[in-house]
Amino acid sequence: MEDYPVLTRLFRAAATPDIRCNMDVEDEILSGIEARNMSVSEIAVTHSLPEEQISALLTKEGSD
Repeated sequence: MEDYPVLTRLFRAAATPDIRCNMDVEDEILSGIEARNMSVSEIAVTHSLPEEQISALLTKEGSD
């Protein structure tokens, strides 16, 4: 099973509340990052920003 780290983690999560909680936190963090990136992208498209400026905005936001 160690050859399949994702499956191993999912099986452990099913049996261990602490791991399930950690995975929920990771999901929240990733969802927040995704929402931020979508917001920046929507603003960029609305204002027709060049790709360099979009990348700069995403990099700046991620470093805060």
